[in-house]
Amino acid sequence: MGVALAEAVAGLGVGRARVKWPNDVWVDGRKLAGVLIETGGELGGPVDAVIGVGLNVQMPADWDHGIDQAWADMAGEGGETDRNRVAAGALGALIPALEQFDDHGLDAFLDRFGQLDALAGVPIDVVLPTGRVQGRALGVAGDGALRVALASGGERRFHAGEASLRRS
Repeated sequence: MGVALAEAVAGLGVGRARVKWPNDVWVDGRKLAGVLIETGGELGGPVDAVIGVGLNVQMPADWDHGIDQAWADMAGEGGETDRNRVAAGALGALIPALEQFDDHGLDAFLDRFGQLDALAGVPIDVVLPTGRVQGRALGVAGDGALRVALASGGERRFHAGEASLRRS
């Protein structure tokens, strides 16, 4: 979903949109959009997904309601600001991406994620409930896990839901 949303945002005039694992969209290190996905279903059976998308279209200039990270909006990046056109552009990318994922799985998105990866090669802190792990982002594995070259040596993989990321 992050890949499709970044591509949609690019089509709406923000060509510098990149994906921050697992599903945020960044512009120059600032969060423009985020996707939350809740899944449920049976092991080996059908899966249901509830997908929420938040996209900053035109934030008030004095906005500061406890946001703890740098943010961007479509207006400030010279992108489309008509909410109907933004919604149509996003849905026009997200719906086909869901169909593609259903047909081909994550493999259909790995190369595209690599091209849009905002953290590739960047020093990061992986924030876990038990503390922080420092390393360098290596991209996404075939199962969607974030690959990290650890500062202490070796490589470790992290899955969405168990960790959050910060640039070091």
